[in-house]
Amino acid sequence: MKTTERRRSTKTASEKKVHLKDTSVSSLRDEHRRMTNARITAAAESLFKKNGYRATSVNDIVRVAGTTATTFYRHFKSKAELAAIIQRELYAAVKSQTTKLEKVSTLQDIREWLNGYIAMWKRMHLLCDAYWEATLTDGELRRAILPDTMTLTAQLETFMARFPSAERERAQLRLAVLLLTLDRVAYLADSTDTVSEYEAILDEFALVMHRALSSD
Repeated sequence: MKTTERRRSTKTASEKKVHLKDTSVSSLRDEHRRMTNARITAAAESLFKKNGYRATSVNDIVRVAGTTATTFYRHFKSKAELAAIIQRELYAAVKSQTTKLEKVSTLQDIREWLNGYIAMWKRMHLLCDAYWEATLTDGELRRAILPDTMTLTAQLETFMARFPSAERERAQLRLAVLLLTLDRVAYLADSTDTVSEYEAILDEFALVMHRALSSD
C-alpha cells in the first residue's frame, strides 16, 4: 500500500513539473508575441509620423521593427489594422480633452478649452495626419469616423443635459461635426505667422462653438 502511495505521489509530482514547464513555455511565447506586436506597432507609428500612411509599406515597417513580413502577417491582417490601432490612440487623446467640456459654459470657458485642445493636437497631429490619410484608402475606417465621434459626444452626459431631450441627438451631431472640423482649424492656426492671427482664429472658432452649442 505504501509503495503504491509513493508511486502515486511521485507521478503527481512529475505531472506538476510537466505542467509548470508547459505553463512557463506558454508564458514565454505569450510574452514574445506581445513584445513582437509592440515592436511592430511602434515601428509603424514612427514611420507613419515620418513618411505618412500611404508612403509606408509593410516592408518598411518590418525592416524598422527588425522582423519579417511573415511575422507581420501573423500579428496583423494588413497595414490598415495598424491604422485602426492609431485611431484608438487618437480617440483616447481626444476623449481625454473632450470630457473637459463637461465644465464649460461661457465663451471664455470655450476659448480656454480650445487652448488645451490645440496643445493636445500639437502632440498628436502627425498621427492624426496619418489616420486621415488612412481613411482615404480604407472604407471601414472612413465609415467609422462619424459614429465614433458621436459615441464620444454621447458620453458627455452633464453637457448634453443642458439641452431639451428632443434636441440632444442634434446637439451631439453638432458637437461631433465641430470636433472633426477642429482638426483643420488647429492646422490653420498652427500655420499662421503671427500670434495675433493665431489668437484671432481661435477666438472666432470659440465664438462659433459657443453659438452652435448654446442651449438657449
